Amino acid sequence: MRHLVRKWTKIPTCVGIGPTKTLAKIANKVAKKYTEHDGVFVITDEAIRRDVLSRFDVADVWGIGRQHLKRLHQDGVRTALQLSEKPDWWVKGHFSVVGERLVRELRGEACIPMLEPRATSKNICTSRSFGVMLNSVELVREAVANFANRIGEKLREQQACARVLTVFIHTNSFREDLPQYYNSISMNLPVATNSSSELMKYALAGLESIYKTGHLYKKAGVIVTGIVPAGQVQGHLFSGVDRAKEAKVLAVMDRLNAKFGRNTVNFAVQGKEKAFWHPKFEKRTPRYTTQWKELPRMELD
Repeated sequence: MRHLVRKWTKIPTCVGIGPTKTLAKIANKVAKKYTEHDGVFVITDEAIRRDVLSRFDVADVWGIGRQHLKRLHQDGVRTALQLSEKPDWWVKGHFSVVGERLVRELRGEACIPMLEPRATSKNICTSRSFGVMLNSVELVREAVANFANRIGEKLREQQACARVLTVFIHTNSFREDLPQYYNSISMNLPVATNSSSELMKYALAGLESIYKTGHLYKKAGVIVTGIVPAGQVQGHLFSGVDRAKEAKVLAVMDRLNAKFGRNTVNFAVQGKEKAFWHPKFEKRTPRYTTQWKELPRMELD
């Protein structure tokens, strides 16, 4: 793993492995400090644990702050091993519950759980302020179609589906010299979905119902709520959509776009006039590490 990271990014890394989070962090520091381990150190048994902790300064233990360190030094605790061997009554008298867990972790007892997977979002919003104000329904349609497609991608990444879709559009509120307009519409979908084509269908239908000519639009967006896990979607008896087939097509599109760049493959309704409605990004820092065209250039005489 570390050889691949070095090969692909040129960034040196080290790997520490242990029976608990705290011991894994200590193993990582050992891997960094001692070159003979070639960047990888594993605490595999009790003998190695005791040997490492006996040479590991208690000040370097993850979670030991300055105030704790003063008291530990006053009681003659200088190494991580000495701390791990303190009796429980002493630990409870000097540490909080978090500190007790830390000491138990040093002993090899896993007490700090791994991070849970990120919870499914309650809502997802994709919106943009346009680079120029638009008075063309076709261009606003393109923008809304792209927003709906992006929401579909996010839902599929989370393995979730949405039951409610909202579309909104508004003019530039800072241009008081221009006619102002804001509107939105929410729709309950027949079946919760993460299909980009289905989301675009309802988003564009909603846009048609709220779009009003004679205005210059500055922003639009799509929001989905009622998000549920993809495996818990309530079907519809009379739905004529072949969702299994559509899921396979979308999976291929997602793989291609992940490999070759976003929107390498997209829907025709997303259009090709993004320059008209896409943000200008005038203040964005150049993307030196991901875009060849934005690499700094030097002209030689």
